Amino acid sequence: MQRDISQGKNIGTVIRDLCAEKNITVVELERKCNLGNGSIKRWEDGASPTVKALLPISDYFNVSLDYLTGRTTQRDQFEEWNRKYNTKRLAEEAKFFDSLGKLKSIFAEIGMVDMNDHDILLLKEYLKVLKKLH
Repeated sequence: MQRDISQGKNIGTVIRDLCAEKNITVVELERKCNLGNGSIKRWEDGASPTVKALLPISDYFNVSLDYLTGRTTQRDQFEEWNRKYNTKRLAEEAKFFDSLGKLKSIFAEIGMVDMNDHDILLLKEYLKVLKKLH
């Protein structure tokens, strides 16, 4: 049985609204997702789509199946997480820690484990020059 979305919309109506947001017609979406003509209209009228039919729509609009079927109002599974955390900053920090790990292994290979402040300053200057060349 098809569930209604919190605002009283069924799957077909949700998809029609998503089409309007993306400025694409329902007919164009049906063509792009290899659906039969009138599929979405039938869903609006109460027919139940298969998961196989919903997957390409979910991918096209980058929304979860749970959103399409009314199990959640979150469009994608990471929406709340992305709001809560600064994902760009986390990605930059991950790159930084990856670079530190690589530097640590390089220093260990050449026996430079005990670097003093002067060595670190020289290394920073060298890295700035490499960055400009890169």
